[in-house]
Amino acid sequence: MPRAFLIGSDSLAIGVLRAFNDSNISIPDTTAFISINDIEIAKFSSPALTTFSIDIHDMVDEALSLLHRKIINPNNTSPEIVLKSPKLIYRETFPKMTHNLES
Repeated sequence: MPRAFLIGSDSLAIGVLRAFNDSNISIPDTTAFISINDIEIAKFSSPALTTFSIDIHDMVDEALSLLHRKIINPNNTSPEIVLKSPKLIYRETFPKMTHNLES
């Protein structure tokens, strides 16, 4: 069993969490989860999901800014990379303090 899973969305993680609970696999004792999105129900799952919160409004603003620059200067074909920092919200499926992974 892997020590941890990064699951692409909270909705998927809730389904995986249910399957693990049905199989009596203890989270986070046996393995841990981190998911992405921080949907409202994530904090109410059992155990509550540790998740990355992504600022959607900030992403939309950045996308609109990129689109605006492309409309103003359509000949600029340089690709742009935009990095945003999500916020990790620790809950019960992933311990904040981890043990030494070498042991």
